[in-house]
Amino acid sequence: MTQYIDETTLEVLQEVMEDEFPEVLQAFIVQAENDWPAAKIALDAADLEGLSRSAHSLKGSALSLGAGPLSELLETLEHEARAGNQDVCSGLHARAEDCMTATLAALRNWAS
Repeated sequence: MTQYIDETTLEVLQEVMEDEFPEVLQAFIVQAENDWPAAKIALDAADLEGLSRSAHSLKGSALSLGAGPLSELLETLEHEARAGNQDVCSGLHARAEDCMTATLAALRNWAS
């Protein structure tokens, strides 16, 4: 396990999904790159409902691909946004942004 991804989870998924696995992995990377900026836009607009939706949409996929630390941050961000804690969300978003960048890099590296 790296700091950001559980390689065992990825290996099991690759074994089970066979030829479909690279497509699933790439789909998550594309989804994250396309959907994550909406979280920042929502945060900047104080749209905590939108921030919660953005975090929620990515957390399950992240977890299923072995990106536990990212999934946990997204879950916390989702809950804090639902609770209306904008200041907490700002700090969590920054941490999640760093984790997202590192996780996507780790996934790309693992897949290559």
